[in-house]
Amino acid sequence: MRSVVLLSLMALCYSAPLLSQKVNYDSLQIKYRDEPAVFSIDKEHMHIAVKDDKLKVYSDHLSEICYLKDNAKSYADKAMYYSYFTALDRITAYSLVPKEKANKFEKIPVTEFSDNNVLSSSVFFDSSKKKSFVFPKAVKGGVGHLEYRETYNDPKFIGVFYFNSYLPVLHAEFSLTFPSNVKVEYILRNTEKYAIGFSKEEKKGNTIYRWVAKDIAAYDVQDHAPAISYYAPHLILRITQLTHKDGTVEKVLPDVDALYNWYYSLVEKVNSEKNEDLQSLVDSLTAQIVSKDEKAKTIFNWVQNNVKYVAFEDGMGGFVPREAHLVCQRRYGDCKDMASIITTMLRAAGLEAHLTWIGSRDIPYTYAVVPMPIVDNHMIAAYKKEDGTYVFLDAVGSYTPYGFPTSMIQGKEALVENGKGKYNIVKVPEIDKEKNRRSDSVLLRIEDKVLVGKAWMDCRGYDKLNFVYRMINKSEDKYPDILKGYIDKGSNKIELQNVQVAGLNNRDTNLLVQYDFKLPDYAKFVGDEVYVNLFLEKEFKGRNIDIAKRKSIPLESDYKYVDREIVRLEIPKGMELDYLPASVSYHHALFGFDIKYQKVQGEVLLSKSVYIDYLLLMEENFEAWNTMVKELNKAYNEVVILKKK
Repeated sequence: MRSVVLLSLMALCYSAPLLSQKVNYDSLQIKYRDEPAVFSIDKEHMHIAVKDDKLKVYSDHLSEICYLKDNAKSYADKAMYYSYFTALDRITAYSLVPKEKANKFEKIPVTEFSDNNVLSSSVFFDSSKKKSFVFPKAVKGGVGHLEYRETYNDPKFIGVFYFNSYLPVLHAEFSLTFPSNVKVEYILRNTEKYAIGFSKEEKKGNTIYRWVAKDIAAYDVQDHAPAISYYAPHLILRITQLTHKDGTVEKVLPDVDALYNWYYSLVEKVNSEKNEDLQSLVDSLTAQIVSKDEKAKTIFNWVQNNVKYVAFEDGMGGFVPREAHLVCQRRYGDCKDMASIITTMLRAAGLEAHLTWIGSRDIPYTYAVVPMPIVDNHMIAAYKKEDGTYVFLDAVGSYTPYGFPTSMIQGKEALVENGKGKYNIVKVPEIDKEKNRRSDSVLLRIEDKVLVGKAWMDCRGYDKLNFVYRMINKSEDKYPDILKGYIDKGSNKIELQNVQVAGLNNRDTNLLVQYDFKLPDYAKFVGDEVYVNLFLEKEFKGRNIDIAKRKSIPLESDYKYVDREIVRLEIPKGMELDYLPASVSYHHALFGFDIKYQKVQGEVLLSKSVYIDYLLLMEENFEAWNTMVKELNKAYNEVVILKKK
């Protein structure tokens, strides 16, 4: 039976007659002429069973990749992921290599597998590992076949199934078998534009759900795009409850209450005993401070300065914070440990503080819709002010100023702990664009046909942090190279000198940068005239959206901001202004610009302001965005013309 199934799958990839069917490999290559390979099948069948009155969950996976081009080796690498919460077994992997004789293939099994840790830049729990291998002799016309079983050690952590992949998928299928005493719920995300078939059947006391999709295009990788979960079609499955033999009902994850109660059970006993050493530290930090807000700020800054963020997780340790006094002694910890020490120190100072679960902006789900551990991947502290508002304290951002969330959690729901069975869901604010403002002032003059300038830059908020993380702990002689790689003024020929920086180590002040520069070959000299383009910074130049190609994928911004620039060009002696471009502006609720030219006391003055007021720009605003970029690029082509008197 297995051979028949395999041959049927191979029929998708080969054009020779097979089982009295004419298989059209040529049409496959025509249809996917730009693709190096396709998945002929990507299938997962999840089994939920009850054994010894306990849930047992495992998934059987089957996939086959068909190589369509000569660069097949580039797609022969494969990995399966597992962790404390999941295990892998029953692995079968092999290549089918075509022989010269039609419809004959050499089967070459995979014999070498390697196990490695998976490293993540944003870690909440990370016992993750991967089992890697390479399909042998991957060639055009060949097939890589993989089967394995994934067993879930905790039913709360069953996964998500994506109908598409990094290559086209000819047949994507997810099915689920579960008994009558188990209740499940599912959510389909981003499937509106896809024909995904669904069927349900009852068989031997089990219910079987099946979702099937055909000819699913590969997911797109676009610039400035959010995580694929925002737009890729996928299914999220959740076990809500189990009815035991005695009739009692065990809640698994029916709602947010159940998720919170489980979370709280993991932290309930953490920091339950007072630690005198930690209390003494808090007293010494806050002894001279009256204001509660100032006490909270002082404690938060102390943790930022003294506790190093180190992401180390193992199994359930990824969910349970370490004791605050241990974090204080060790001077390092992960996000949960920092949340633990901040809340404990705030409470020791007599302030109301709460452990808080939250998802980064890579995760598009809300707690009400997806009450599962996949909804969050981070933990922070929340300080509740006397007016009832929260200040979210995320010490993973070592230089983030008090009152600012880290940019990765803006606009996200926070699950704020408030005791057993009590919680609040609060939305983290999105920081106003004016608080992330950069103001740039430039004075230009022409010396020996070279544009020479002096610049003063004032950065605040997240814009400041962009510079801080690049410059902090760097020697001053590195500043010109760091700055040159970031400001992109005029051209890559810019020469920076005398870079001075103030406010780098102070979270509460703006960052001030002053520098001198030269721009060779920038001003154009033609006869008695000089042409100067005063736009030294050209934000969004060429950033129009190919709407058809982007396929409704949102445009993401790290934060909202305003960039303001004032450029003053001294009119050289013996010359006068011959042409001054017209002022222009474009205003939209989510983006826009203002450009104004003036002649003021022997100088030409350009004032420019560009603003972004979104974190995610959706498809309905793409046309307006392109209009803005078109107008802005037109303005960038304008030059000031000086001529001899």
